[in-house]
Amino acid sequence: MTGSRCVSAIIVAAFTSILPAGKATLNVVLALILCGLVAGCDRGESSGQDKVSATGVLAGTVVDSPDSLPVDATPQTYPGAVVTVCEAVEAGTYRVSADAPVMVSYESGEDVAEVALCANGVFEIELEPGTYFVRAFYGEQSYSEDTWVEISEGDVTDVTLELIHGV
Repeated sequence: MTGSRCVSAIIVAAFTSILPAGKATLNVVLALILCGLVAGCDRGESSGQDKVSATGVLAGTVVDSPDSLPVDATPQTYPGAVVTVCEAVEAGTYRVSADAPVMVSYESGEDVAEVALCANGVFEIELEPGTYFVRAFYGEQSYSEDTWVEISEGDVTDVTLELIHGV
């Protein structure tokens, strides 16, 4: 049993033992609500897979691109926007000139996580250390460009994804 499932089982057992037996349904509902509070927000697990021990966190918001806003408008956040993360796979190396350092180019690999923004307009995804591309989608015609991020062990990497509308 995983940690959150174990905690849930303990809370359900505690509620059913201390509240009157005639209110079993209420006991279970209250226990499940409390389990949700203890477990916290969705941490961006890939669907259909057990949670793996991640050692870095990608956190951020999704806002309007300043280029798509009228003058003096304030960018808004987008609760419910979907953020996808895929591996950044090394595609090759290149030099801009003979005396320039060697650069690495990346392409998108396998999807590793997808999460919807919480009601407060933020997201948080636990990931193993590595390089990733992150993109946000909102509705059918709003999306952000791919953003390259590097996740390090024990660190929180913050990113703001800017939506382009009507494309």
